[in-house]
Order: sequence, then C-alpha cells, then structure tokens
Amino acid sequence: MSGKGSGLVAATALLALLPVAGLPPYYLHLLATAFILATLASAWSVLAWGGQISFGQAAFFGVGAYAAALAAIHGVASWAALALGAAAGAAAGALVSVAALRLHGAPLALATLACAEIGRGIALNWERLTGGGAGIVGIPALPGLASSPRAAAYYLALLLLTITLSVFIWMTRSRLGLALAAVREDSERASLLGVNPAAWKLAAFALSGGLTGAAGGLYAHIVRVVEPDLVFSSWYSLAPLIMATLGGPRTVLGPAVAAVGLYLASELVLQPLLPALHQVGYALALIAAVLFLPGDWAGSSGGAAVPLLEGRGLCVDYGRVRALDGVDLEIEEGQVVGLLGPNGSGKTTLLNVLGGLLRPTAGTVRFDGVLVTGKPPWAFGRLGIGRTFQIPRPFAGLTALDSVLVGVTFSKRRRLLRTADRRREGERLLALVGLDGKAGALSSELSLGQMKRLELAVALSTHPRLLLLDELASGLSPQGRGEVLRFYARLRERGITIVAVEHSVGTLASVSDRLILLHGGVIAAEGPASDMLASPRVAQAYLGGVDE
Repeated sequence: MSGKGSGLVAATALLALLPVAGLPPYYLHLLATAFILATLASAWSVLAWGGQISFGQAAFFGVGAYAAALAAIHGVASWAALALGAAAGAAAGALVSVAALRLHGAPLALATLACAEIGRGIALNWERLTGGGAGIVGIPALPGLASSPRAAAYYLALLLLTITLSVFIWMTRSRLGLALAAVREDSERASLLGVNPAAWKLAAFALSGGLTGAAGGLYAHIVRVVEPDLVFSSWYSLAPLIMATLGGPRTVLGPAVAAVGLYLASELVLQPLLPALHQVGYALALIAAVLFLPGDWAGSSGGAAVPLLEGRGLCVDYGRVRALDGVDLEIEEGQVVGLLGPNGSGKTTLLNVLGGLLRPTAGTVRFDGVLVTGKPPWAFGRLGIGRTFQIPRPFAGLTALDSVLVGVTFSKRRRLLRTADRRREGERLLALVGLDGKAGALSSELSLGQMKRLELAVALSTHPRLLLLDELASGLSPQGRGEVLRFYARLRERGITIVAVEHSVGTLASVSDRLILLHGGVIAAEGPASDMLASPRVAQAYLGGVDE
C-alpha cells in the first residue's frame, strides 16, 4: 500500500473512533455535514486535475438527491437508491461535459452554473414527478439511521468520503489521471500523442458527477426531504470550489481537509461571534479562491511508389493573408524531406496542416492513402504522425518520464498493457535521447537543450511512421547541433519518414534526401539537396544564401 493509501486508512480509523469515544451528537452532526462537503470538494478536484472548472456541481448534487429520493419512495432498496443517485449524477456530469468540448475557463464556469439553474427550474415545475416547490418528504431511512441517526449519518458520510478519496488516489495513478494531466498541461500536444481530449473530459465530468450525485443521494436519506431550493442551491457549487482551491485542487487530502476545517470554523467560531455575518468567512474564502485560482483551470504500409503523405491544393487563410496557396507535395516512406524558406514563408503552417493541428481552408491531406483532412489531432497521432515544436511545449507539471508515458500509454500503434512495460519503454526513449538521468525531473525545469531532447522522446513515444520536426537544432550550441545530426541519423536508420524545418540550411541539407523551397506560401522549387544548394533561386529566396 502506498503512503497516501496508508495515511487515508489511518485517518479513517482514527475518525471512526470518535462516536465510540463519546463525542456529543451535535458534533457528530457537524462532522457528518463537513464530510459530505469534503466529498464534494474532492469530487470537484477530479475536474481540476484535468484543468476543468465547474460552478455547477449543485446540478449533480441535486440530480443525485432527487434520483435517490424518487427511487426510495417507489420501493427501491435504500442502498440501490443511493447507487441510482450516483448513476444519475454521473449521467448529468457526462451531459454537462458537452459544454466543456468547446468552452474553458470563465465561459465553461458560467455554462455549468446555468446547468444547475436548469436543474432547479425543472424540479420546481415538474410537480407530478418532483412535488414542485414542496419537494419530496418521507424518504425511507437508511439502515441504522432510524435507531441512531447522528452516529449512523456520521459513519455513512465518513464512508462516502473515504471511498471518494480512494477513487481520487486511484485516478491519479491510472490512465485516466495521466490523460487528464496531459490535457490540462497542453491539450494540443496531448492530442498529437493519441489522447482524445473530449473523451477524457467526459470521463472526468462523469466521475465527478457520480461522486457528487452519491453525496446528494446520501444527503437526501439523512435529512429525508429534498426541495429544489435546498439541493440545487448555489452553495453546493461554490463551497466545493472554495474548499478545493484553498486546500490545493490537485492534492489528495488538501480539499477534504480544507472543507472540514472551513466548515467547522464557520459553525463553531464565526457563528457564535457573528451570528448574522458568519457566512462572511466563505465570502472571504471565495475572494481568495478567485485571486489564487490557477490560470489553466484555467493502415498498411505503402510501397515505394505510393506516397506515405500527400497534400493536394493546400490553402490556409489568416483573414486577408494567405499563408499557403495551393501547395502540392508527396512524401515517400523512408524519405527525409527538408522545408526551406524565409521567415513567414509558410513552413510551420504547412507542418500544422500535415500534423492535424490546423484545418486547411482548402485542399486535402492523405496519410497512407487515407483521407485525414478534418480529423482531430489525436487521430493523426494514432495513425502514426509525431510532431515536435520550434518552441518546446513540455507538460510543465509532469516529469520527463510521465511526459513520455502519455504517448506510450495512449498510442494505438504500440499497445503495452502492463504498467511495468510502459515504464520500461518510457525509460528506454529517455535514454535514447540522452535524458536517462532526468526521468524524475519536471519538464519545465529542464534546459533548452534537454527540452529539445524531451520533445523528440515525446514524439517518438507514439511509435510514429512519420515525424514532423520543427527546428530541432534551433537555439542550440554547436555541440547541441551535432547531437541533433546524430539523432537524424538514428531516426533514418529506424526507417522513420521525416519532414523537417531547420533554420540552418547547412544542417537541413546534410540530413535531407530532398529539399522543398517555400516562398510566399507556394512551392518555389524542390529537388535533391545538392541541386537545391547550387540553385540561384534558393540563394535569392532564402535570406541571401546558405549559412554554415
């Protein structure tokens, strides 16, 4: 058992002794309520792990409460009713996740808040089902609640919190946690490694909604009444956000500890001192949460005669500026093709189109004979197209090894089922690029040269057939550029097809079979490297000639 798991077991065992030790019923009631709020805060943190933010947790809480209540009063066994509450919350979360596909940050927060209000409106107006404003009363008690309500509610709330924290621990170590962390750090980069952001966001919302719905169902059975204004209250949206933010939304115990501490401080300290203003503590906490809210809350192989990659009539418009104007190109398998051109000629734009990050205004892209135009970036990654970036885009909050494991885990081209096998593959790739001693270092703490190496390892993690390399040698020392040349040689030996952009024409010519000159968004010339270097047209177009 890990340290986190052992700590959770120990804390749960100690808390379970409080009723036995004779803690007064009033304090048991306060702690039970605090545990439910801690569950909500931890469930909210599931979304924060993936860089999502929600002001609509009340929707999941209310849906779970009503689903459990309706099931119970219609004869469904209490435990089964709780399970239905969790399922209803998960379904609501999955539905709300649709908004997260196109929104993020403040717009997403407002959209989720609206969902909570929609739930409240439905509960108020669907009187035949929900009882309208009067709500549902007489919900059957869970076993033990009738005879010893305070102690039973305490233990049930503690059990739910323990389950929620256990799920959170599991998530951080699972494929789900790795995918969400990658999406949080750089959604586009993750897509190129085979991660479908939409699918994993849906999973996060469903999991968060399910845990929140279970809390709503438990609450309904404890108080034995549900009303729209009660269970769809904005309190159940704002409180988790405040508590999770103060406790650390990407920590395991932080949100739960903050929730318990803040609620008890409000009820036991501020309430006696300021009866009319005891909620001011939450207002101040909300201000702190807003001030310190993280910004990122905010086929078969073709033969030699069949091009591996084919672009036809590729055009890209940025407003009135045409960055690409009818580009046609073919890249045969096993070739190393270099893209030349002055700044602004369209080189990076072309790489973005070929890698799926940018949909062309006109034209088509085929990979191994399959039309891929318009497919999402993660589909390109899964087909076998890897990409590096001119300015390194590390997963800042992940270690070098975890960054590589994103592609190793989610690539469809090399499915390694065992965790140990995936880890060995990640370590092998880091060693391949000379980063075997940096596996545990945060990606953001690496030097520029090390980030460039990590970029390559991450791109190789999907076992690509085609690599799009954007200035791999740019900004490096002469020694670093020499290492890049050796990397090109190793990639060629592996039979990987490469389309490369390099600032140094000499470097590019030394590694390429063929050079393509882009000028003004069109292909001005192409041919073998030796012929292109001798071309007056190339010398004229490319900033006055060949360097190095």
